Amino acid sequence: MEIPTVRSGLYQQDLKKFSQQLAEALETFGVVQIDGVEQQLVDDFYDKIKEYYAQSSEPPAKVFNCSNYKGNGFYETTLFPPLAIPELDQSIEKVRKNISSLADQVDAAITSHYGLPSKMMRKGMRIKRYFKGPELDISSSNAKNNILEGHHDLNFITMAPSASVPGLEGLIDGRWLPLQAERGHLLAWAANKMTTHCGIKSFLHRVPFLDSERYSMIYY
Repeated sequence: MEIPTVRSGLYQQDLKKFSQQLAEALETFGVVQIDGVEQQLVDDFYDKIKEYYAQSSEPPAKVFNCSNYKGNGFYETTLFPPLAIPELDQSIEKVRKNISSLADQVDAAITSHYGLPSKMMRKGMRIKRYFKGPELDISSSNAKNNILEGHHDLNFITMAPSASVPGLEGLIDGRWLPLQAERGHLLAWAANKMTTHCGIKSFLHRVPFLDSERYSMIYY
């Protein structure tokens, strides 16, 4: 599926049209992408965090026990900046500032369109790390369903630049479809509070059965 794209430059040219295009995409598909991301900042962060973990001596048992199993021997863990690693924190802060300016546009457009108070987004950021570990048995239906069923986010709207490798899927028209932001773009999808305040269905998504290490950034 081709993800609907809204041009960030339209925000300054015609706020009403920008808002309408965002709302239409979210109401129809639950997800949209917006250009304006400085992709080199994103790439630089992924390079730095991959290099860090390639040299890391974390205790494996601790890492696996606090992570979610995703199948195929891959685990998911969530990192919340600041990470207390100066080089990584400096890099992620550059990405955060870039995304924050785009998020402000989206927040202003959506709240204006639906007559909501401004600044519905929390402006939080987290890193998702998917990494190889011991293979676990997921033959039980409950274990497999936990991986395959997907989830809804609890916030207002979630945004994400392209991940280090594809893997995200979204449920659209009853089918799980691959989702990866184009380079230089930001994915944005509806979360639970958008259902509450705007009547837009929260977007069901998942990252199942990876076959390689993966990093992604989530802004909410």
